[in-house]
Amino acid sequence: MTEGTTTPTITLTVREIADLAVFAGLTVDDSDIDFENEELTITLCPETGLQDDDGSAASHYRWIACLTEYPEEGYIGLGEEQKP
Repeated sequence: MTEGTTTPTITLTVREIADLAVFAGLTVDDSDIDFENEELTITLCPETGLQDDDGSAASHYRWIACLTEYPEEGYIGLGEEQKP
């Protein structure tokens, strides 16, 4: 990333993600989902990829997501893994 640029990022509530899932044709069982208090942040995967727990390997995705309040808990790759 060059100086002065920002990585595209979006923060969505679980309700917004569920709405997107329904819009995409999926069925959402919302009986035990906390729609009001959870947010996820979605951002571009860094060029270095997602490192595994011991840092020995990386997985590459276009987008990654984490719990907004707890990014230290880790990220998940979205979609199919891509070749670096």
